[in-house]
This record gives sequence, C-alpha cells and structure tokens, in this order.
Amino acid sequence: MELSPWLLRLERRFGHWGIPHLIKGLVVLNCLTFVLQYLQPGFEQMLSFDSAAIRAGEVWRVFTFLLQPAVLGNWGMLWFLLAMWFLWFIGDGLENALGPFLLNLYLLLGVVAVSVVALTLYPYAQIPNSYILLSFLFGFATFYPDTPILLFFVIEVKIKYIAIFFAACTALTAILSPVLLPVILASLTGYLVFFGPWYFRYLRMRLDSRRRMKKFKGED
Repeated sequence: MELSPWLLRLERRFGHWGIPHLIKGLVVLNCLTFVLQYLQPGFEQMLSFDSAAIRAGEVWRVFTFLLQPAVLGNWGMLWFLLAMWFLWFIGDGLENALGPFLLNLYLLLGVVAVSVVALTLYPYAQIPNSYILLSFLFGFATFYPDTPILLFFVIEVKIKYIAIFFAACTALTAILSPVLLPVILASLTGYLVFFGPWYFRYLRMRLDSRRRMKKFKGED
C-alpha cells in the first residue's frame, strides 16, 4: 500500500506537528464520558454534534461529538468496552502505518467534511460519530487485511472480512436511508482521500491488463 506523493510531502514538511497517540486519547476520553454520563445524566448531550446548537455558538460540539459513547441496551457497557479495546488496537496500528501527523490529518478531514455537510444539509440534526470511527477500521483493514481478530474472543476472523461486513452494512444503510448518504461519505472523507487514489490506480491497472490480454488473444 503506497500513499499519494502529496501526502508523503506533507508528512515530510509538517510531520513534527502531529499529535502522537491521538486515538488512544479518544479512547480514554470516551471512557471518561461513559462514566460521567452515569454520574450526571444528560452530560453526553452537551458533547453531541447538534447542528442547531453549533449555529447558536456551541462550536466545541464540532470536536466533542467524537467523545460521545454509544450505549446499546442492557449490553451497552460490554459492547462499549469491546468497541474501545478495538479502537485502541486499530488506532495503534494506523499510527504505526501513517505516523502521528497523517493520522491526525485522516481524522481532521472527516471532522471538517462532516461539519460542512451537516451544517449545510442537516441544520437541525444530531450527527453520530460512528461512521468516522468506522473509517479507522477501513483504514486498518487496508493496511493489514490478513490480521486475525478473535471475534467474541472465540472465532478467529481476518480483519478484512470484518471490514467488508461493516462496509456492506454501511452501504445498505445508505440505500435504505439515502438522506444519510452525504454524512456517511463526509465521515469517510479521510479514507477516500488517503486510499481512493490507490484503488483508482489499481482498477486502472486491472483494466489495462485485461485490454492487453484481449488484444493478445485476438492476435492469436
């Protein structure tokens, strides 16, 4: 996996500005928010990406929505802890692959794109952070597709299959609820900018290879 030359140039020029262990910091702050929301009910709502509140001047929400933990029913704590462990794991791998500066840029692109799209198209909506966090999974799986993960600590599955499953779920969500498509694409901006050119080059090479193969068979 080779990144675009312009990203490498940015890394060489501004790499010293990168904040190390950013994803680990997000995990720690998510855990803190998880505790605080039980000590002070409604606390997490002060962090959410509420377009109307941001327009009213609560601009911190543009960043703090990344700290709003998702809790699902009676199993919320278990799923939350598993999600945070998983985010810590893939964040560490992404930082090793990209370096602190490019990982910061990867996240910042998603946050900026979501902010622009949400404030433009969803003036009264609350935007989840799940798709931005999902972009880290896609990035990790692109760099380390064959890394094994113990699903439910029992079943060994390669990370690329987990990423494919969530990509399919995301695509299905976009199909069934097309109104969400702009915010989903905005959340995945970091992934699209970093890896989109590589996929484009790969597909172009495959098409060129097929054309040459057809031409060769035609000459025979």
